[in-house]
Amino acid sequence: MGNPRTPEQASRATPRMDRRIARILELLSAKQMTAKELSQTMHVSHDTARDYLSILHEQKRVYVAAWQPVDRNKPARVYSTGSMPDAIYTPAPKSKIEKKADMWKEKVLAALLLPSTTYDLAKRLGISYSYTRFIIYALKQEDSIHVRAWILPHPKGSRAAVYAVGNEPSKERISFRRMSREEQRQARGIKPNTAPKGIFSALGL
Repeated sequence: MGNPRTPEQASRATPRMDRRIARILELLSAKQMTAKELSQTMHVSHDTARDYLSILHEQKRVYVAAWQPVDRNKPARVYSTGSMPDAIYTPAPKSKIEKKADMWKEKVLAALLLPSTTYDLAKRLGISYSYTRFIIYALKQEDSIHVRAWILPHPKGSRAAVYAVGNEPSKERISFRRMSREEQRQARGIKPNTAPKGIFSALGL
C-alpha cells in the first residue's frame, strides 16, 4: 500500500508510508509547498502527494497556509505543518477582458434560446466570427451549451454545428456519406445565412 486513499487505509500504515509521512512533514516544516511541488521534490506522482496531504490535513497535522494562483478556476493549495485555520481563497478581480467575455456569454446564452450556428450567431449579435467562436468554446467548457444538430451550409462546404442552451449530450458529427438520403437532403437544403425560422423548421427543431 504505497499511497493512502482513505483515513482507514492511513490507519493501516506501512513502514514505507510512515517514512513518506515523516519526510512530508519535514519538508513542509522547512518550506510551504503545493501538492505539485511536493510530488516533484519527493519524486512521487501528484496523486500520491495529494493523497498524503489530504490524510494529514484531515488529521490536522498540516493546514492550507495560502493559495497559489494557477488559473482563475483552479488555484493550488499551499500547505504547511500545523493545525492553524485554513486560508480562505479570494479570487482576484476580473480583468476588463474577462468582464467583456462574461457580458458576451450572457448575450450568447440569451441568443441561443433560438438554436444557432456560430455564423448565424455572429451575424445576429453583430460581433466577429472569431470572437463568437471564442465565446462558444468558453460556454462549451462550462457545459452551458451543447451541439443540438449539424447542418451543411452549402453542397461543397463542411458541416456546421447548431448550438443550443443546456447541459445535454452533444449530437455526434456524422460523416455526410454515412447520413441517410433524407438527412443528406435536409442538410443540403439548410443555409446558415437564411432566417433562423427557416433553418430550424427544416431541421425539425
